[in-house]
Amino acid sequence: MKLLPIEIITYQSKRTKEELLVLLTNTIEPESKNLWRTNTNNSKPYKGKIDTNHFEIKRILSYRNSFQPIIKGKIIPDLSGTRIEIKMQLHTFAMVFMCIWMGIVAISCVAVIVALANGAPFHPAILIPFGMLFFGYAMTMGGFKYETKKSKAFFQSLFEAHEVS
Repeated sequence: MKLLPIEIITYQSKRTKEELLVLLTNTIEPESKNLWRTNTNNSKPYKGKIDTNHFEIKRILSYRNSFQPIIKGKIIPDLSGTRIEIKMQLHTFAMVFMCIWMGIVAISCVAVIVALANGAPFHPAILIPFGMLFFGYAMTMGGFKYETKKSKAFFQSLFEAHEVS
């Protein structure tokens, strides 16, 4: 069971590197330089950038998901076709924010445990930090896994590939 919002997947495809780059180019909308542009009628499912061996993309969503993964990939030709190494992880800002937020909540949980160990009376309200910790983790992983599941299926189909690790 993976406890952190990071997915590392390797696909093996019989297609050539050039074929895969054409498929990716047809699938990826170039990243807009305009911060205020919100083009919601895209025909392509992903946006980002591609170069000769690497790509960095994210799904185009019609809704907001702060825990959407950033997808970084490397295309490596080998003897049996092409290997595609993909790493999906949270945006750096989301990861830093959640680490700080969950760290503060975890400290509150430790303070509650210490207080109870020192004889403080139990009150149901002291369970709030534990609920916040659980909810923060569940919200992060739920939003992340929801999107990674869609992207994994999409790439497997697009590349006509199978997962090797």
